[in-house]
Formats: sequence, C-alpha cells, structure tokens
Amino acid sequence: MTFDRGGGRASRPADELKGGRARKRSSWPTGSGGIGSAQGAKRPGTGRAPRSVKSGFTLIEVAVALAILGIGIVTVLQIFGASLRMQDRASREARAVLAARAAMDALLATPEVQDHSEDRDSAEGFRTHVLVRHAGAAEGLSEKALDFQSEHSLRYLEVDVSWQDATGVKTYTLKSLRMAPENE
Repeated sequence: MTFDRGGGRASRPADELKGGRARKRSSWPTGSGGIGSAQGAKRPGTGRAPRSVKSGFTLIEVAVALAILGIGIVTVLQIFGASLRMQDRASREARAVLAARAAMDALLATPEVQDHSEDRDSAEGFRTHVLVRHAGAAEGLSEKALDFQSEHSLRYLEVDVSWQDATGVKTYTLKSLRMAPENE
C-alpha cells in the first residue's frame, strides 16, 4: 500500500486483492517508530497527536468508589442488626406461646378445676395470669342453658402471658371451655 504525502487516501496495488475481494486496511500508518509510524503522526482533521493511555484511577474515582462501598456496608450492618432484633422478638414470642400452652394444658389435664385467679412470674420475665370461672352469657350461653342443673358444669379458662418488649408490653391470651365436676 502506498501513501500520498498530502494526507489523502492510499491507493491499493492489485496484489492486495484476495479472491476478488479487497482486504481492508487501516488508513493510519503502522510500524515500529520509523517513517510512517503512528508515534509522530497527526490525526487527519484534528491537528493533534494522539494521547497516550494512562492506567490507574483518579482520586475522585477512588473517593466515589469508597463512598458507595461505605454506604453499602452501613446498609448491610443495619439490616443485620434489625434482623437480630426481629429474631429476638420472635424467639420471646415463641417462648411466651409455649408458656401459655403449658399453663392451659395443665388446666385441661387437671381432673377437678375450681374457680380461681392467680398470677405467676417466670425466670424468663413472663407474667402468667390464670383465670378459671363458671361459663356465662359472655361466652355465648343462653339463659336456658345456664338454668340446667347437673353434677358437671362448664368452666371458662383463660391464660394470659405478658412480657416486656422493646416496643412495650406484649400479651398472648389463650381461652377455652371445659366441663368439670361441680364441687361448690
């Protein structure tokens, strides 16, 4: 390929054609620093020499990357802390449900139940309130059902378990009805 000195297009000799098709060549001269190399050549139309490629990051790029990384790390730590608090709340609620269920099971398994009310405190910080009374109109019984005489009566059972949470006092309540021998 030959170059004309006026910066115009190069002419292609016939020996560069392969299979009836012309090979494309860059219009930029190439070489290893001699005549026709790109080191001292000027770009056509701009009048400037090409810039050399710099490797590395600028200080602003590093600062922006560190800021994005910092925001991401802080967000992940906040999510991690929130998940630990939620897990603690769920664990305390599950233990409260187990305590209420154990108290209700004890009331249901006892052969004779008497009307009473009691409060108990546990070592885990739960306060359990147990209420046993005769069932009445508040439980949906009619006056006719309440007038029935038998050696057994329907008892209303209620177990409340309360505990202190970060958002305030929480309560879990279980209610049930049970037939028990009349002992009053």
